[in-house]
Amino acid sequence: MNQSSPTEEPLSCVQLKKSTARFYENSFFELIIKDVLHPGGLELTERLAALAEIDENSTVLDIASGKGTSAIFLVKNFDCNIVGVDLSKGIVKKAIDLANTEMLSDRDKVSFKVSDAEKLPFKNGIFDAVISECALCLFPNKKSALTEMYRVLKDDGRIALSDVTLENTSRELRNKLLFFGCLTGAESLGVLQNMIEGIGFVDVNAIDSSQVVVDLYKSVKRRSSLLKYLLKVVGNSKNGDVNVKNLVEFGKTAEQLILEGKLGYGIVTGKKTG
Repeated sequence: MNQSSPTEEPLSCVQLKKSTARFYENSFFELIIKDVLHPGGLELTERLAALAEIDENSTVLDIASGKGTSAIFLVKNFDCNIVGVDLSKGIVKKAIDLANTEMLSDRDKVSFKVSDAEKLPFKNGIFDAVISECALCLFPNKKSALTEMYRVLKDDGRIALSDVTLENTSRELRNKLLFFGCLTGAESLGVLQNMIEGIGFVDVNAIDSSQVVVDLYKSVKRRSSLLKYLLKVVGNSKNGDVNVKNLVEFGKTAEQLILEGKLGYGIVTGKKTG
């Protein structure tokens, strides 16, 4: 995702959202991450579902649902009803196509919509659970997104979020991560917990799950030769919109933060009171 230089006007919230959506639609990004666009994969998705007490009676909202992999997994494994929302029209189309291919008789239990997490198109109090994976860090106005999640939950409904965390990181170092919005917008686990409590959720619990980032880092390192080849291909492409220099710089900075124990991953859960 190409960001403005220090001498340019900063991106507006609308521009930032569009830029982020374009980045995650990029075919190069899909080659690196494959099917699941968050650390921990579907194993962590299953853990979130358990923490949110999702079962066959649950109606679930998946915020920033991406290509629909997690939503479809939840329907197949928990027999819940689920609606996924994402800002990218292209990604939502991929989610719908995947559901049409995989769900067969259970297709009516999952649906996907184009929607801004900060302005959800749903009535108050209709979902039993809201989940969101590696997405809150991307929202320009996190408070608005969390307020919307609270609004659409039923009384006693539960929220379960997983997200990138950054601890004790200088602004200068964060600026090196501007290429990859999920890191420059990340908060510490403690700040995430305070934010969710501030919205009105109770029984809020924060869980450090940073090992999934370490595991992802090791996996990427093992595939370093493939990534170097992909970078070379992108660098020679006339129509690629990935800034290779930024990508390399991001990789070095992220590696430094992981090794220092500052870049991690966390889960935060809470409940809406009646």
